[in-house]
Amino acid sequence: MLDLSMVDRVLLDVDGVLIQNPYKRLIFPEVARKLVEEERVQEFVDMMLKESIRRTREGKLVSAYDWDDIVRVVSKRIGVEGNVSVANVVVEVCSSSAEIKAYPDAIPTLLKLRNKGIELIALTNGFYD
Repeated sequence: MLDLSMVDRVLLDVDGVLIQNPYKRLIFPEVARKLVEEERVQEFVDMMLKESIRRTREGKLVSAYDWDDIVRVVSKRIGVEGNVSVANVVVEVCSSSAEIKAYPDAIPTLLKLRNKGIELIALTNGFYD
């Protein structure tokens, strides 16, 4: 068992730590649906992910998660007109989807930490507005 007696705060990432990451499964496909026909949705999502990986490999860690810019770049690359705010899609999808789920141990663990007086800080680099 972990000794928490010297811990006064815990910093946790949201996506993939507290909740099942919704970006690949829900957010990116919905962004793509707003720009391309259904049969091109997966292609668009794949291009978004490849662009993010390319930026990461080039050491451009901030822009690797600038999803609005990535959407613009991919749209331009395939000749699609229009623009989509990824932040708006996050709010739209996460506000109405039963698919956004915490991992089974997330809530009980957070409650235990809080009951021990530990400050909890949750963050994500996947969303900003």
